[in-house]
Amino acid sequence: MKSMSLLDRFKAEAQELQPQLVAWRRDFHAHPELGFAEVRTAGIVADHLRALGLETATGVGKTGVVALVD
Repeated sequence: MKSMSLLDRFKAEAQELQPQLVAWRRDFHAHPELGFAEVRTAGIVADHLRALGLETATGVGKTGVVALVD
C-alpha cells in the first residue's frame, strides 16, 4: 500500500477541521464586535489555544492574542 503524500495528509486534516472552523466563523459573525473591542472573540481564541497546551498572551495591542508554538 502506498503511503499518503504530505499534501494528501494536509488535505485530509484540513477536511477534518472544516466543520469546526465553519462553526467558529458563524459564531464570530453572529456576535460582531467593533475593532479594538473584540473581547469575546479574543477570549474564545485564547481559550482554544490554551486547550491545545500553548503558552498564550492576551491584551497584545489591546485585544490581540499571541501563542508560542515550539
